[in-house]
Amino acid sequence: MNQLIPFADEEAQSSARKNFQRFFKEQRKIAATAELLGEPFSGWWDSVCSFLNNIGLETLVALSPDYESHSRLGEVVRDTKARIEELLEFSPDLRQALTRFSDDQSVRILTIHKSKGLEFDSTIIMAVENEIFFGDQDANRCAFFVGVSRAKRRLVLTHAIERDRPENHIGRWELRRTPQQEYFNYSLPHVNGVDGGVR
Repeated sequence: MNQLIPFADEEAQSSARKNFQRFFKEQRKIAATAELLGEPFSGWWDSVCSFLNNIGLETLVALSPDYESHSRLGEVVRDTKARIEELLEFSPDLRQALTRFSDDQSVRILTIHKSKGLEFDSTIIMAVENEIFFGDQDANRCAFFVGVSRAKRRLVLTHAIERDRPENHIGRWELRRTPQQEYFNYSLPHVNGVDGGVR
C-alpha cells in the first residue's frame, strides 16, 4: 500500500485500503466460482487487468521512471503475461507458476555476510582482489568460502585491473588492482568446464 500511495494522508490510505479489500473480496468470489466449475485460475488474466485498472495508470507510471513511456509499460505487461502463460504450460497450477515467475531471472545483490545460509543456482562474487580482501586474512578466507559455497551450479569470480575512486569516497582506495590469486586457486579444483579459460 505504501508503494501504491506513498504520499497519501491517512484518510486517503484508509480509503484506498478499503477499495482494495473490496476488490480482493470480489476476486476471491470469482476464483471460488471458477473452482466450483472445475476451471480454477481460468480468469487469472482478467483479474490482473482488473487489478491494474484499479491501481490506475498514474500510480503505475509512478512506480518506475521506465514506465513513463506508456509503450514500455504496455511491453512489460505483455511480456509478463507471455512468461506466465509459458510457465503454465509446464505446470497448470497458477500458484506454482507465479512462484517460479517471481524467482525467474531475478538477481539478488547481497554482501557475503547477508548471503550466509542461502543458496543460488548462480553466484557472482565481484572484486576478488588483494585490495578488497585486506586486513584479517583468516576472517577474509572464511567470508570468501561463505560466498563461494552459495553457488549450486555456477560460480563466477571477477576482478579488475583498475577501479576508479567513487565520488566522495574517504579512506583507503587503490586505483590499481591485483587478483587475489590464492582465492582463485581455491576455486579452480571445483571448476568442471571453464568457458574461455581462467583469467
